[in-house]
Amino acid sequence: PDRTNRRAMRLRVGYHTGPPDDAKLLCVPAPTKRGHKRDPGPKFGEEGFSNSPAAHLHHRGILVVKGIYPPSLREETPCNTYDEHRKQRPFPQGDLQGTFGKTSGKMVATRKQVWLKQQSAPWSEKVWRAVRQQLLHLRLMHPKHHFYDGHTVLCTKKGSSSQCIHRDFPTGGHLSTRRTPTDGCYLYPISVLIATSPEGRWLGLEGKEPIHINQWDAFVFRGDLKHNGMGYGKYNEGQHFYVGCAIGGRGGKYAKYAPRNAVIVDL
Repeated sequence: PDRTNRRAMRLRVGYHTGPPDDAKLLCVPAPTKRGHKRDPGPKFGEEGFSNSPAAHLHHRGILVVKGIYPPSLREETPCNTYDEHRKQRPFPQGDLQGTFGKTSGKMVATRKQVWLKQQSAPWSEKVWRAVRQQLLHLRLMHPKHHFYDGHTVLCTKKGSSSQCIHRDFPTGGHLSTRRTPTDGCYLYPISVLIATSPEGRWLGLEGKEPIHINQWDAFVFRGDLKHNGMGYGKYNEGQHFYVGCAIGGRGGKYAKYAPRNAVIVDL
């Protein structure tokens, strides 16, 4: 077949080159316009789409959104000690949960997370609305198929160790095998890890050196990306939004998927 037909065939089966092989970690500024929900940038198959945030998320697994935390809420958000967050009345199943240490399955006292209820932590809902709007604008989130799936505060105490390598969304049906985007957005659950401490936040990646973001920036990564939280020499805090994905939204049908085991990020 001629070149035009080959190109059409590749698009039909979901072929896409994505960013160049030597592309670095993509850092994009958070959108500043209010009310503008969708980026009118290049569509799938058009020139320029391969360097879009959605293409980087799909092919590289992770990117950074700078300044994602709304400036108007930075003073309102408690960021002192994890005892402050206990007052926000987390989910009933337990206000505090240790997170995994270096050994899989081992809970450690120096790493805690607090699951927030938006009813008792009003600032949580405000932050989610702002983060959601920015994810929609960047086409990292679909307005119909993605949904809020939880908000935690990660409290890492002084002298903590690193977590074990893990995925935020376990295998077995949470990620789609679709290789083409829907309305310019790939249908994967995603995690949004926001640095709220002045020192920023580190993230470990399997087979790579840890990467760092500054305060109020966020790592946005696919739910099947293998990663781990790092240890700190002093108290450090971050926030984690879980964004679920199902066809039709919450309560919809999850599509089966095969997790990517190869190294996704080239730093």
